[in-house]
Amino acid sequence: MIGRSGWRGLPRSAYRFALVGMLNTLIDLATYLLLRQVGLQILAANFISTSAGMAFSYVANHRFTFRPLPGAPVRRRRRLLLFLLVTGTGLWLLQPVVIVAVTHWLESPLSGSEALVPLIAKVCAIAVGLIWNYTLYSRVVFRPSRDP
Repeated sequence: MIGRSGWRGLPRSAYRFALVGMLNTLIDLATYLLLRQVGLQILAANFISTSAGMAFSYVANHRFTFRPLPGAPVRRRRRLLLFLLVTGTGLWLLQPVVIVAVTHWLESPLSGSEALVPLIAKVCAIAVGLIWNYTLYSRVVFRPSRDP
């Protein structure tokens, strides 16, 4: 039986977060590929696709993953600003730092595998970003308000 904590002791919000994350990634990737196909520059396409993914992520995480408690006041503006701060920091600061660090760390051991290093670095950055986002979404951004 799956109780409040979900399967294998993980909170249900962790599974919902994973589902939202998969959909968010598909939205980001599909939008990026479409925009590149129509000729938009890489940075512009990436900014637009990431923004589309972020918008979906906010709505889905707010309404599906971290549902506000019944009767709990929702401060949408504050929650949105926190979401943008956390997500933007993860996407545009934390992930590039992880990619650079892992690339530097792996260049010598995997010197013959030029294609493998960027892939491993990006996967590590995504993993760090997932942990960053879930931790801060659940404890800061979508935390139930304690106000009466």
